[in-house]
Amino acid sequence: MAKDFAWRQPPTEESVSRLVNFTDAVAGIAVTLLILPLLEIEPPEDGQTMWSVMSANSGLILAFLLSFVITLGYWRRHHRLMDGLQSFTPLLVAFNGAWLLALVFLQFPSEFLGRVGPEGGILTVYAGTLAAITWIGVVMAIYLRSKPDLLPPERRVEDVQIRWAAITGGYLTLTALVGLVAPEVGLWGLLGLIPLGWLESWQLARMPPPEGTPSAA
Repeated sequence: MAKDFAWRQPPTEESVSRLVNFTDAVAGIAVTLLILPLLEIEPPEDGQTMWSVMSANSGLILAFLLSFVITLGYWRRHHRLMDGLQSFTPLLVAFNGAWLLALVFLQFPSEFLGRVGPEGGILTVYAGTLAAITWIGVVMAIYLRSKPDLLPPERRVEDVQIRWAAITGGYLTLTALVGLVAPEVGLWGLLGLIPLGWLESWQLARMPPPEGTPSAA
């Protein structure tokens, strides 16, 4: 079985660039798709204003903004994880494909969340998808940590990255479960991702640079 996840020849530098660029492109498309539900909103009719139309579709707009910020945050974390990638394995490609699949699927519950609201299991599917994206990222981080030849030493995956990703994954899993019994509470709970992201960025900024990192001129 292990032979199925081994290259006959190591990937070239161009192949590594294509993998990273493809991932960025899919993430960019996923962000762009979020706007599609808003494009279906009818323009103001006689006696209406743009503000009344936006107010009537506030759920869609808020779902768009929330999902845009979250998707951007996931891309940023993934970019930091893969930055400096110098090689890859078929197993890493499979993990990356699963991550992209979950990221693109997020657009499905995002639209329902904006049109219907969090009830009926919608929030659970939404938060559960976020949790899946996060946990796949945790697996990727652990895998990259176990394969030091895939990243240069100065780009190694830090324990704090894995720790914060796991904390976020646990928080989202809990939010998905809360959504089964108290969808409105779970929806507001998604705002907790903001301070979690700030705390993670703050702790990463305080860490000393890894050995081998060029000093600023």
